[in-house]
Amino acid sequence: MNFVAENIQVQSIDDVVEAVRSGLWLHPVGGGSKPALSTPRDRAALEMRSLTGILEYDPGEYTITALAGTGLSEVQATLAANGQYLPFDPPLADRGATLGGTVAAGLSGPGRVRYGGVRDFLIGVRFVDGRGRLVRGGGKVVKNAAGFDLPKLFVGSLGTLGLLVETTFKVFPQPRA
Repeated sequence: MNFVAENIQVQSIDDVVEAVRSGLWLHPVGGGSKPALSTPRDRAALEMRSLTGILEYDPGEYTITALAGTGLSEVQATLAANGQYLPFDPPLADRGATLGGTVAAGLSGPGRVRYGGVRDFLIGVRFVDGRGRLVRGGGKVVKNAAGFDLPKLFVGSLGTLGLLVETTFKVFPQPRA
C-alpha cells in the first residue's frame, strides 16, 4: 500500500482492509468522474481505481462480477462483445467512471425510465465494514431470496455503510435494432 500525503492507493482487497483498520477517516474515490463528490479536507482519499478486473462472467448466466475499481467502459465492452449490456445506462463511462462509484453514487442514465435503475440490477456486493471485516451481501445468481437485500442499501450510500470492493450485476441481451 502506498501512503502519499492524504491519498491511499489500493491495489488489492487486502489493502482496503488494511486502510480501514488504520483508523483513518476515509473517503473512497473511483475514477474521479464525479468531482462534486470530491474528498473533504478532513479525510484521506482511498483511491480504488487500481482495484480492477472482471472476476466472473458467464454470458449464459446473465451475470457479471467485477472489482469495484473496474471501469464501466471495460465492462460495457466485455458485455457488448457477447451481445449483452447493463440496461440502466450507467453514465460517465467515457470519463472513467467505475462500477463501485456508480453504485455508491446511485447513478443511472436514461435507461432507468424504461428498465429500472442501478439498484434493480445489482444482485451482490462484497464490502469492507468499519472494523475492517470483509462482508458479502446478496449473491451471484439472479434468483436469490435469502435474507435482507443488502446490496440495495449500498446504492447511493457514498461509502457510508462500507467500502465496496466487488459488485455483481444481472445483465440483459442487447435489444435488436
